[in-house]
Amino acid sequence: MSALRLRHVWVPDSDLHVRYSARARRSRPGVRSCHPYRLDPPIVGAIDPLDIAAASAANYVDAEGLIVVLDSMLNTRMIGMADARSIVAASRFARLNLAERCDPASESGTETMVRLRLRAAGIRLQTQVVIARVGRVDFLIGNRLIIEVDSREHHLSKYQSDRTRDRVAAGLGYLVVRLTYQDVVHRWETVLADILAIIRRRAHRGPMTTSA
Repeated sequence: MSALRLRHVWVPDSDLHVRYSARARRSRPGVRSCHPYRLDPPIVGAIDPLDIAAASAANYVDAEGLIVVLDSMLNTRMIGMADARSIVAASRFARLNLAERCDPASESGTETMVRLRLRAAGIRLQTQVVIARVGRVDFLIGNRLIIEVDSREHHLSKYQSDRTRDRVAAGLGYLVVRLTYQDVVHRWETVLADILAIIRRRAHRGPMTTSA
């Protein structure tokens, strides 16, 4: 996990992860052990090669976390879909076909989490939709509910441009829900309930403003 983070891969947590050799003591204060599934490749340096780091991550995270990691690697073109399938096939999730649920267009781990969780809730959505005068949005539900997801590294410099986009979208008749990292990671049940309430009211569909 830490070896992936050093390569700017989006990983679910910020803890230090170390792959110990088979002879080394596995439990050390403040350090998490992370190693490939059913494998113990030799340690050849301080930072594992990409393939071993990915295999170790696949054995540490849950299914959602693995898709998060794979999406990030696909988005940055570190790997291709064939590589993603191989990583999944060699993991404890081999039977779940997780690679087919990946989306290389996903730009952050939180975006991946939201996509997976909304679809798991039975919500139909479009990803990375380009809207005239607004630009590209993370998700569109129905024809007017926009979901925007801020990443963990969301910069304050984007605050004004994001709010300008939200205002323009609202003027066109869109309903914008913007989620923070905290919303996705720590308050998801409340967030999902709010989104489902919007859909139940049919507020995700309706007439739009077409004038320039």
